[in-house]
Amino acid sequence: MHLLVCGLDQRSAPLAVRERCSWPADALPAALAALSARGLTEVAVLCTCNRTEVYAVADNPGTALAGIGAVFAERAGVPVQDLRPHLYSVVGADETLSHLCRVACGLEAMVLGETQVLGQVRQAYLDATAGGAVGKMLHALFHHALACAKRVHTDTGLAAARVSVGGAAVDHARCVLGDLRTRQAAVLGAGATASTVAQRLREAECGSIVVLNRTQSHGERLAMSVGGRATALAALPEELVAADVVISSTAARQAVVTLDVVRHAVARRPGRPLLLIDIAVPRDVEPGVAEIPGALLCNLDDLAGAAAGLADRAREVSAAREIIDAEVARFGEWLRSLDVVPLIRALDARFQAVAAEQAERALRRLPNLEPDERQRVRQLATAVAAQLLDPALRHIKELAGTPGGHDAVRALAHVFDCDPTPVVGLPGGTADAAAAGH
Repeated sequence: MHLLVCGLDQRSAPLAVRERCSWPADALPAALAALSARGLTEVAVLCTCNRTEVYAVADNPGTALAGIGAVFAERAGVPVQDLRPHLYSVVGADETLSHLCRVACGLEAMVLGETQVLGQVRQAYLDATAGGAVGKMLHALFHHALACAKRVHTDTGLAAARVSVGGAAVDHARCVLGDLRTRQAAVLGAGATASTVAQRLREAECGSIVVLNRTQSHGERLAMSVGGRATALAALPEELVAADVVISSTAARQAVVTLDVVRHAVARRPGRPLLLIDIAVPRDVEPGVAEIPGALLCNLDDLAGAAAGLADRAREVSAAREIIDAEVARFGEWLRSLDVVPLIRALDARFQAVAAEQAERALRRLPNLEPDERQRVRQLATAVAAQLLDPALRHIKELAGTPGGHDAVRALAHVFDCDPTPVVGLPGGTADAAAAGH
């Protein structure tokens, strides 16, 4: 079986393409079902502000990638040939884990070192697990990636500044408007990204923060945490008149800030430009708003490099990559150890069968033993067999993780008169990826 990933991000596709290929949370079960129907043995979908990726296990990488591309195209509502130039893919166990580790650590993010993506990777794993789409391989893949990202965050300064897209949005607002202490900000949404925005606005000592959300109780909790106020999303027309900056990150499937609403708001605030920063996918603000005089629209693609401190974080990249390489090596050792599981089971079964046979032979010569004494003889034989076999099993597992270890494992199998045929090269590695043409 081969591990692989296929997707698109801010480097491979413009925002207009990315937003059409994203799945909201309530559509993920259907997405997982559609992908599984394409012959994927295991599958998980990662959706962030700037990327949508499918991680999968399949027996035929070419067929799997074609199927994933078709599902993406169906989601986007475009011919697959139009979408294909925007999709990238990686095939192979080491390569797929390395990619996921870089994503989880923030090395592939629009804002280098972004921390919010780690939670999104964890949620992708939990959602796929809840949908019954995760098996042994993806379970191990995500656990290794999450452990790696945690170590990078702990042992390097890559995430020291708690960077995120939400933080980049506030940084951009400060670049455009200057000191925010006399400014009024409107935050649309109350999810994780909106919460980050609100917290960063508070840290910037923004003069006033109002949270607008479709479910007002959620907005009230967020507003209370930052010393702001909350109101319903229906109050947006009036709030646009008063606000200096609007930062939007809702989960709406259609734009919530329309041309007409902005046009009317700008007309009521002559001489006061309105800054709108849209960090939602799909977009919350209609793109045509950028053409309205007095309205300044910024979206995700405009925010690249907006966060402060990028140079400091860039110096931590090499340390993060060393941690990733070490985690990939550990993952490879685990995969190679799986290769000898059939032999380990065969050896254990053989030793236990011999122990049971010898115990019964001895018991036939001891007919006067009580039932509990006979049971203790059987247990003793089983324990002796396990103790004799244990060193061999440890060596087999160790050898499986070393170059050329399979030859030594075959020799051990021959010594114990077990069929060595289960000991084969691990599929899904670099050599198989190259053979598949990826």
